[in-house]
Formats: sequence, C-alpha cells, structure tokens
Amino acid sequence: MSVNHKKVKQLIAEKRRTVTDRQFFTSRIFAGYFEDLAAAQSRRYGHNRRVKVRVAWEPKTQNMACTNNMLIWINAGHKSVTRHRGRAARFNLLCGMFAHELGHVLYTDFLAGQTYGNKLAIGWWYPENPLLRNAVEQRHEADIWDFCGKDTLHLQAFCRIAHDLANILEDGYIDNKMITQYPGVLGQSLNALNRDMFKNAPTLTQMLEQEDGGESHIWCSITNLMLSYLLTGELKYGDEPTSDERVQVVFSLLPELDQSLLCSAKERLNIVNTILVRCWPYVKEFLEYCVEQSKKDGTGDPAGVVAGMMPGASAAADGDTTPVTEAPGEKPKMASPGKRTENAAREMERLLDQVAEENACEELEIVREKELNELANSLSYGNIHCGVQFYVHRMKSVDDTLKEQYQAIAPQLLHISKQLQRSILQQLKDQRRGGKQTGLLIGRRLDVHALPRNDGRVFCKNSLPTEAPQLTVALLLDESGSMSGERITYARAAAIILHDFCRALGIPVMVYGHSTCDNGVDLYSYTEFEAFDKDDGSRLMDVRARNSNRDGAALRYTAECLSRRPEEVKLLMLISDGQPADSGYYGTAAEEDLRGIQHEYQRKNVLFIAASIGDDRESLQRIYGDSYMDITDLTQLPVKLTQVVKRHIRV
Repeated sequence: MSVNHKKVKQLIAEKRRTVTDRQFFTSRIFAGYFEDLAAAQSRRYGHNRRVKVRVAWEPKTQNMACTNNMLIWINAGHKSVTRHRGRAARFNLLCGMFAHELGHVLYTDFLAGQTYGNKLAIGWWYPENPLLRNAVEQRHEADIWDFCGKDTLHLQAFCRIAHDLANILEDGYIDNKMITQYPGVLGQSLNALNRDMFKNAPTLTQMLEQEDGGESHIWCSITNLMLSYLLTGELKYGDEPTSDERVQVVFSLLPELDQSLLCSAKERLNIVNTILVRCWPYVKEFLEYCVEQSKKDGTGDPAGVVAGMMPGASAAADGDTTPVTEAPGEKPKMASPGKRTENAAREMERLLDQVAEENACEELEIVREKELNELANSLSYGNIHCGVQFYVHRMKSVDDTLKEQYQAIAPQLLHISKQLQRSILQQLKDQRRGGKQTGLLIGRRLDVHALPRNDGRVFCKNSLPTEAPQLTVALLLDESGSMSGERITYARAAAIILHDFCRALGIPVMVYGHSTCDNGVDLYSYTEFEAFDKDDGSRLMDVRARNSNRDGAALRYTAECLSRRPEEVKLLMLISDGQPADSGYYGTAAEEDLRGIQHEYQRKNVLFIAASIGDDRESLQRIYGDSYMDITDLTQLPVKLTQVVKRHIRV
C-alpha cells in the first residue's frame, strides 16, 4: 500500500486524542522511558546491568510499586494514583514511584539486609549487638530473646517486625538520597509523591480511632509516625497534643532517625536493633496482639498478621546485590523548580506523541496485512499450485525481545553497511551536483593546473547535473528447515545490511521470507517499500528456518509486487540453499514453474539474482541460468549482495 503521509499525521492526531491513561501508562513506550532513565543513572555509576520496568494497571492490588533489583514493577492503577484526575498529576506520581524503586536498585544493600534477616532468625544481632544505655534496656534485650525462644512463631513474627522497621528506615534513606542526588524530574516527582502520601495519610487522631476499634495497634501508629517523619520531616497530629505518648516515642528517637537518613546500611541495621530494644514494651504487646489475631483468623501465623498491619511491608524491595559505587566528588546538575516542572510536562507530551504514533502504526499495519493477503490470493499461480492457500504475515508491532536482539548485533552489521555506502554516496553527490571533474587518466581536455603531476591524471571534463536511474530492490529469503544454523544466520545478516544500505541511499527495499504450512504457503513481510514505523530492522530478527519451501508461489508474489513499482530498475534477489521441496511440488515440474516465472517477469523489467548458499548449487544454476550466483563462502554473502545493488545504481 502507498503511504499518504498527510493521512498518517491525521491518524496520529486522532489516536492521540483517544489514548486513555491506562493505555498510556501501561504502554511499552512509557515503561521504556523509565528503563532509559534507569540505564542512564546506572551508567553514571558504572553499573552496566539494564533494569527492566513493567507498569501494570491493577486497581484491586494493594502494592504501589516494588523491585527485585532486576525488575521495577509499578501499579499505575493504584488508588493513590487514580484518585487524581489529571494525567499530568498521575504522570508525576508514577515518576515518583519509579524514582523510589530506582533508588533501591542503586543504593540499597540487599546483601546486608539478607544477612540481617538470617542472623536474627537464629537469635543473633547483626551487624553488632545494640548499645544498651541502662538496666532497663538490658532487661528489654533479655526479655526479647526469652519471648522469642518460647515459640518459633514468636521469633518469626519478631523477625518480620524487624524487617518492616528496616524497610521504613531504608525508605527514608532512599528518598533522601534520590531527592538530594537527582533534583530534576526524579527528585521533584518523588518529593511530590511523598507530599501527596502525607496529605492523604491518616492523622494521629484517626489512628487512635482505629486503635480503639481494634483495627490497629499503638506500635503501628508509632511506626507510621516514624515513616511520616523520615519521608516528609513532619507529623500529622490531627487533634492530638504533642504530649501523646506515640509522639513522645518518636521524639525520643529523632537523633537515631536523623542519623538513619545519612548513614551506611549496616549502621541503619544497628539503629533498627536499638529501636527494637528501646521500644520493646510496645513491640512485645504488638507481638502478643498478632498471636491472638492469628488464632482468631485460624491462620496461626502471627508474622502474616504483622505483614498486613505494619507500614513498610507491602512494597518491600528485594534483591541480592550491594549498592553501586558513586563517582567521587560527582554532583548532579541543579535545575530550578519551574524548569523541572516544564521538563516533566514536556516529557509526558513527547511520550504521548510516541504512544499515539505507535497506535496509529499498528492500525495501519493491520490494514496493510489485509491488503497484502488480498493481493496474494488474487494472483494466478498456475495449476501446479491449485488448491494451495496463501498467508502473508506482518508484525503489527515488534516486541522488546526482538528489539534487544537487533540492538545486540546491529552495530557490527551496520558498520559494514556504512563502509559499503561510503564510496557510492560520494559518487551520487558528485553526479547530482555536476561541475568540473579533475584528476582523470583519459579525456579530451587537459587540466593545466594538473600538469606538474607525475601520475598521468592530467585530464578534466565538465559534467551536467544528472540523477542516477531509479532503482528498487526486493529480497526473498528461503526459510525452509534446511536453512537452519549458519545459513539462516548469514541470510539474516545479509538482509539487515542490505536493508540499511538501501534505506541510506534512498532505494525502496522489500524483504520477505517464505516457508510452508499445512496445505499452504507462509509469506513473512519483514520490510516493505513504505515504512510506517522504524522497526523493520528489528522485524528481521524473526527470520528463521521453518518448514518446506514452495518457491514458485513466493517468487511470483514477490515479483508481482516488484513489477508494480514505478522505478526504472527492478532488482529481485533470492537467497536459497536448494531446489523446491514441498508436497506435490518438486523435481522437473517445480523447476519449470520457477523458470516460467522468471521469464515472465523478466519481460516486465524485473532483474533476477539467485544466490545459492547450499550444497545443491547445480540445481539452482540449472533453474536460474545467468541469474545464478554461487556463494561458497557464507561470510561473503552480505557484501556480495550489496555489491550487486551498487552495480545496478550505475553511477
């Protein structure tokens, strides 16, 4: 199908107006934006592992976001996000959630946390025993191990409390670190998230009402106040005075809480131990409460009750690495608040444009695939293909796996393409520009300025600006089972190089693969003459060995597509490792079918080049005659095919 660029732009604008928040935030483009941010910040610290990001829409799930240090998971459908009506506000909050989880990836010492949990589970403090200031704290510590030693369930629940308390301190440290280190979009969004969470968090008065109703416990109120202080520096008193015992407990721990925002992971774990000892009466009462609750609900799992009630439990980060090493003396660039807000808004609009464009391209590809199939099934293939069904497959969108595979191998292949382009590009420029050409070995006019040269290049001529003959190229790949291994690998490489070479020179190029299915022929459209998106290179990563090969049907379809092009020179290139082989299609009859197709379309100005890369070279030479090209050395396949195209440019 031909591309009407005005209609494409209109479709993109239409799609932009209809993109919902759910579509936008759960799109690959939005997740990819976060992945790129993570990669950029990781590289800043020499961290070469790429972090994956997945954005879900799960309104019924309590978790907002979490990470296992390899994947960052964000719930865009969480009520804390969807309660805001504006897309910009939701974008800002999601950026804040991502910034927090990225902070865990960069700065959390997961190994220290694992060791802490393992040691505590066998009754040992880690990294050090807490510093006991008086006899009261000594009695608290003794009572801790006495209580935990009476029942393994008590110890498990105590470990869970310690784990969640460590998460609270870690969250405070991470947010302080990210806001300080990244004062741009990441830090600003994280700060906005914390302010929003503080605004919607219950007041102390509301917490007391929950305690009175048996829905909560005083220890939960204390830890909620700790988390509020660590994230925002404020406490939400409600109608309660500062003399409330919960507030006073937090006030008594302010030196330790302030220290936890700046110290190392092991020092923070020591602070956790200190808080557990000092607050043991509240912790013990909470443990007893959880034991009773677990008996009432029939689970017998007090640790599970702890996890469901304490802050810092629902979205705990997990992993098995140490923090990245920061570059010494490195300071992030500062940006004004107005500039940071502007950047976030501009980024959201840019991403929205990309999502709309992707949606439009997918719709156009659906229409294109339908048209390709209509063409395939409208052609007359002859009696030898009677009753055979034809299916053209075209990816509507390319998944991330293929894109990553392409990025992994493309640099080396595209470098070959650039080398092959270099000489021809200059010739094309000179030809289009015209003017005086000097340094010629033969000619009718002497260049007096070149007479002192001793290499004989003393002639010149004047050339009028001209255009090279228009050229279009189609490449047809045999994807039969016998093409497996290095044959299909080099065929794929040749396709990638040829595609890039032609695109760079403005030559329309189409790449198809073909194989068979039950009573049919499968045609795979990898690149088309007209592209809607920029992913055809990645589509080529799907080239692979499949089933049998019914070459005549695929050849006729490709030749027909090529013959309908307006360009002066039409070049059809085939890569195959043997003669046709399918049910009812082989031997002399199949060879005659291929020769007939070749002769028919040669009369329509289609030039054929059949590259043989298998052992059955004699058969292919017999079929294609002068169009046959033997590729004995597979490593030369990409270069030889591209050189064929260069010859037909005729500069």
